[in-house]
Amino acid sequence: MTKEQPDQELPPRADVVRTTEKSVVRERLVQRDCGWCGQPVKYAGTGRPGKFCSDAHRTRHWELRTVLDRLEADVAAGLVRTQAVREVVERVVTVERTVTLQPRAEHSRPARPASAREWTALVQPLLVDVLRRPSVWSADPDVALLAGTLADVVRALFPMPEPVPAVPAATAGQGSSRAERRRQERADRKRRR
Repeated sequence: MTKEQPDQELPPRADVVRTTEKSVVRERLVQRDCGWCGQPVKYAGTGRPGKFCSDAHRTRHWELRTVLDRLEADVAAGLVRTQAVREVVERVVTVERTVTLQPRAEHSRPARPASAREWTALVQPLLVDVLRRPSVWSADPDVALLAGTLADVVRALFPMPEPVPAVPAATAGQGSSRAERRRQERADRKRRR
């Protein structure tokens, strides 16, 4: 606890004419923010306080201020447009279409080939087309039907003797070596073709 101190006593019979008080307040800059990036820039207390944290930021600030001053002057003089830039774009689309025409077949029924040479002339273009585009033919579901029909034609033209009946599986493996069994399997496959 502090005790209050009494005021100094004035001499008796003295009247107070005037009281003067003087107070001095001093401010000192400690730091300020960089004018470009906002980082604190400390002030040492002597000389002119810095406004920027680096020379690069001072240069950027000066360049920006100069450009803005020039821009304002150009806008005021009417040299710079303040409206948005409008673009007109022309689009050209080129479509290339290729049409392959095939001569129309006659509505009359084609003549039936009478000789082997005529049959060859009829079937050979089909064979060439199959050999040139095997992927197209393999994707067609009717190819198996066509293959069966052609196989029937070949069988009719070249009759084969009746195939030898296959040996039952139970007796096939008895008494024969592995090599003989393989030879027999190859022969069976050839006959099936």
